Amino acid sequence: MMGKKKMMMRFVVGMLATTLLVGGTVSVQAQKRVKEPANIYFTAKEMPDMRKFMPAPPDTFGIQWTHDIMRYFWGKDLRTKNPERAKMARQDAESNIEWMMKEFSVPFGLQMSKEGTPEMYRLLKDATSTARNICTDVKKFYARKRPFLRFRESTLTPEEEEFMSNGSSYSYPSGHAIMGWCIALLLSEINPERADTLFARAYMYGDSRVIVGAHWQTDVDAGRLAATVAYGKMHTHPMFLEQLEKAKKEFCRLKGRAMPGVQKGDIEKYYTTEEMPNLIKCLPAPPDTLNEYFTYDLMRYFWGKDQRVTNPERAKVARRDGIWNPIDTLFSSFNEALGMTISKENTPAIWKLLTRSLVTTDQMRVAPKAFYHRTRPYVRFHEHILTYDKEEDEVELGKEGSYPSGHTSRGWATALLLSEVCPEHANEILKRGWDYGESRVIVGAHWQTDVDASRMGASIGYGALQSNPTFREDMKAAQQEYMRKKNMK
Repeated sequence: MMGKKKMMMRFVVGMLATTLLVGGTVSVQAQKRVKEPANIYFTAKEMPDMRKFMPAPPDTFGIQWTHDIMRYFWGKDLRTKNPERAKMARQDAESNIEWMMKEFSVPFGLQMSKEGTPEMYRLLKDATSTARNICTDVKKFYARKRPFLRFRESTLTPEEEEFMSNGSSYSYPSGHAIMGWCIALLLSEINPERADTLFARAYMYGDSRVIVGAHWQTDVDAGRLAATVAYGKMHTHPMFLEQLEKAKKEFCRLKGRAMPGVQKGDIEKYYTTEEMPNLIKCLPAPPDTLNEYFTYDLMRYFWGKDQRVTNPERAKVARRDGIWNPIDTLFSSFNEALGMTISKENTPAIWKLLTRSLVTTDQMRVAPKAFYHRTRPYVRFHEHILTYDKEEDEVELGKEGSYPSGHTSRGWATALLLSEVCPEHANEILKRGWDYGESRVIVGAHWQTDVDASRMGASIGYGALQSNPTFREDMKAAQQEYMRKKNMK
């Protein structure tokens, strides 16, 4: 296991060194908020409503609240023990798009600037401004107090504190995390070869908000997932797609590459395993038993056990969600949210899109499962899970690594895909996808961090699919099929 930890550490240290070299000393200007106007693709009211498909921020009696407290002190401790990471976190408080373009240039593999890459500049500026709209009403609704205010302490960015304390700047979700993750999704769609480094950098950018003391960990986690939802929503706007195409052409011209074309023939999947992002490089390792995340995992495991007894209807859904094959069982669980029956016969274009997409994204879980080979919770506690009737099936599942959760990845990827096919029902679709992942904790097959990481992994996989012209053609066909079916009712 030490070899694996050292490998991850070298990767993170390399990313940190590169960031500090490129970033230099940056004056934080966040409190001024003077920005050039952007073209907005969707208003806050037109965006999916996070309150309807994601849980509220934890109250002071919740399990996640304890987790947030531990992560806040982790961040404080890091400021002292790791001054280089603290310096990076302070620099990451900047959210000016020109600075962020410079910051992401090295992981992207091309120097970006307003003058040198004007199409990418316009795309990133307009898209990140639009993406942040997904949290506008949510921030006001929950009005969550920032951690440094609750503890009456200072942050690493004192020049930001006046703005963050003025009664209109709230903590949940993190706008910085939304911007960083959105940029990684956009740039990895333009240059899929650099997805690993882009998402690793974006992950660190979000965690910087915990380190400086400006956000709770759950704010950051929610921000990353919200960014993916906003990113999917933008793919339904023709102006966004037009600007994205311009940015892709600009990149190919500067790199001397040809634009990718639609794949010919009846393909099984959009990309091979080697062509997809490597989650070992994109996401953190699962927590060991000395990590504060493991305490969180333990509490959530017993929450799941309690649900089996106190909420039999939810337990019944969780058991049904555990069926892996046939894949149509997963699709049918979204029928009510979508408002129509998904099947090879009734909705062939939607079925083909989902099937090809999941065959592609399913590949991403194999490497981290084998690499970490994390023990499943029911195996660690020598208990049973809710899913199987036969003990031999339970034993067989226990041989497979727990991190990340394949079921969760499938469920969240399906939700992202269907919410792009049918934006009008995005809230219901995404809620079903969220609950599908939580079912894995309830049945006892996965730790909560397995599920959380899998949603992030599915988001990364969803972003990778967007860069494939054949996927875009299949998505268009699925959207048209949905509209035809809807109008026939």
